[in-house]
Amino acid sequence: MKQFCLFLSLLLFSSVCLAQTPTKMLIGVVGGPTYTNFRGEEQRNDHKSDFRKAIGVSLMLQKNHFFTKAEVLYENKGFLTNQFIPGSWGQPGSSRSLKNNFHYVTVPVLVGLSFERLGLFLNAGPFLGFLQKANVVNEYDEYDLTDSWEKTDLGVSGGIGYGRTLFSIIRLSAEVRHNIGLKDVDLRELNYKTNSTSLLLGIHYTLGGK
Repeated sequence: MKQFCLFLSLLLFSSVCLAQTPTKMLIGVVGGPTYTNFRGEEQRNDHKSDFRKAIGVSLMLQKNHFFTKAEVLYENKGFLTNQFIPGSWGQPGSSRSLKNNFHYVTVPVLVGLSFERLGLFLNAGPFLGFLQKANVVNEYDEYDLTDSWEKTDLGVSGGIGYGRTLFSIIRLSAEVRHNIGLKDVDLRELNYKTNSTSLLLGIHYTLGGK
């Protein structure tokens, strides 16, 4: 509850800062690949990073060179592990890959600075994630592990991107964003935290101003 209140306070603060006569309001769709893994003291050597995806909607308020941006994203985070299968009747054992999936609805709230002449922008801020499902999948089975993990995640995001306006109302963007989870999300006391880097491609429509 404290984490949610802190996140809500940051959301309200960033909105108030730029909500006074904003020159632009943009809504859009963003999405792209995510390179993800979990980190922590108990991280095993056989944990491997994996490519997943993120997609969602974006709302941005911009005033001069400053902006605030809130998004609602579906993100698949997680990692790969190997499962060893013993051999039988004197045959050697084998291993197969296990895909650990964590399906989140993530809400980042970012404050940024744009450099219009260069087309570049920087942004950073907190995010709050809501776990929808956690499962482990191999080529034969699927195991639901949702009850073994925290239902919320809290962290910080930071990114750098490039944007270009077309026809005065359409804006295309590409951003590389790194997300660092600050909360231990494993209920088994193994101290796991989320970690991901996303390439987010977006198209945005300007509702006010040019």
